[in-house]
Amino acid sequence: MPRFARPIVVPLLTLLAVCGAGLASASPYEYLAEPAVVPATPELQAIVERLKADVARRTSKTASAPASASDIRTVSAAAVVWRDTSMGCGKPNESHAQIDVEGYEIVLEHTGQRFDYRVRKDGTFVLCE
Repeated sequence: MPRFARPIVVPLLTLLAVCGAGLASASPYEYLAEPAVVPATPELQAIVERLKADVARRTSKTASAPASASDIRTVSAAAVVWRDTSMGCGKPNESHAQIDVEGYEIVLEHTGQRFDYRVRKDGTFVLCE
């Protein structure tokens, strides 16, 4: 390495290491881009209503009284691009296609229990468990 480059490269590498370490530990998911809060569009509202119906169906199996959509709270909704088809829900020793997947990360809550959903742009969804 040329002598004049050393004073620039060493601090730059240190900065990248510090910043990179902070980003790597910020989330357990492999995002292509950081999640972005999305405005409440009619499309997103329709997706959230479908997910609330899914929560109601799931909780009716375990609760004495089934949940209604009004009992289910939206905690967060963010547009996300994941690095693979696991959409951040992969389990150890599973393999997934390494392609970019656009969609939403939506978290709902009912009686203290959180439901972490991943929704593809085509509307198909999965509950991360």
